[in-house]
Amino acid sequence: MDEPRGLLVFKIETILRRADQAFDRVVGLPRHDLALRGDLVDTMMLRPLGVVTASLGILLMSLAACWYARADWAFVWFCADVVVLTARVVPAWIAWRNGVRVPDRVARIIMVSAAVMFTTFGLGCAASFATGIEILRLAATMAIMGLFTGLAIRWAALPRLSIGMHVIVSVPMLYVLTGISGFVTLLFVVLAIGSMVLTIQNNRTLRALLSAKRQAQRLAHTDMLTQLRNRAGLQAELDRLAAAEREGDAVSLLFLDLDGFKAVNDRHGHAAGDRLLVEIGARLRATAGEAPVARLGGDEFVVVLSGAAAQNAEAVAAAARDAITRPIALREQGALVRVGVSLGGATGPLRDGGAARLLAEADTALYAVKRRRRAPHQAPSAPRRSATQTAVA
Repeated sequence: MDEPRGLLVFKIETILRRADQAFDRVVGLPRHDLALRGDLVDTMMLRPLGVVTASLGILLMSLAACWYARADWAFVWFCADVVVLTARVVPAWIAWRNGVRVPDRVARIIMVSAAVMFTTFGLGCAASFATGIEILRLAATMAIMGLFTGLAIRWAALPRLSIGMHVIVSVPMLYVLTGISGFVTLLFVVLAIGSMVLTIQNNRTLRALLSAKRQAQRLAHTDMLTQLRNRAGLQAELDRLAAAEREGDAVSLLFLDLDGFKAVNDRHGHAAGDRLLVEIGARLRATAGEAPVARLGGDEFVVVLSGAAAQNAEAVAAAARDAITRPIALREQGALVRVGVSLGGATGPLRDGGAARLLAEADTALYAVKRRRRAPHQAPSAPRRSATQTAVA
């Protein structure tokens, strides 16, 4: 029984995954740039309040049709709006209540529900206009123009979807306008096309703003000399790991401080010191692999090991020490220099302030190494700790 059930789950997941991919291709959502994807989706009204306020005008229009037209189609339209609005609000409310970004699949559900709502809206407005009731004609015209504004602004993140909705909403209205006045029909077409052009312009502006925002964030979290993470970048990475941490997970932090760096700086100049730091950063990055590496300032570095890598912290520490202590050629100065390294480590969970504790414990272990070197016959006292500390000479 388990095997057929597992096969069924696999088939369902495959179908859903293919549907997700098809949806992304149709609406133009980037699949490989996850950061841009999340930023684009976040600009749309996917939070409960945004969904409700965006749908309120549509709901009022269908309600007005019920009140003035007193027709079955108006009642069906209103009921359909209530159902679709519920399908949009409930998943958005659940994500908001849990305090997380709307998941991709939930975002797709909300967007598809919105597309269905806009389609019925276009049909309903056309039917309202066709009744000949003046107040419904005025309300339908205003509602259509309002929707065009919302599509051009709030849906500019996905121009394909926005322009598609423009067309779908416009066709029924054009059908009823054609029999009334050629001028009015032409005016409606011009306004619809203008809204589509505005959508494209807004999309370009939005992408430029998001690109500038991402660049600013990258600069704020990057050490400009070594291109490693800086202190803010390290904290952001630790926060990310803490948020994803599960019971029993542990992270290892390696705190490194160069020995002899000041002598190189004093003898060969600051340019040589910068060149040495860049080379050390590159070697640490190569040694750590996918693990994040940060430069805290001066000649202090931190390597963050999580998951399986945390179990091999001692091996990574040894490899880092070997990589750092290899000779470094300073071509501009025509010199070959060596530096040493003091290294301390700490392992433990990140939750409940664990990141700050681990950094402090790794720093303590690092300076225990330095004290032993200055006074080799004086054994340092072991600090009190809740995580595992290691000191590597």
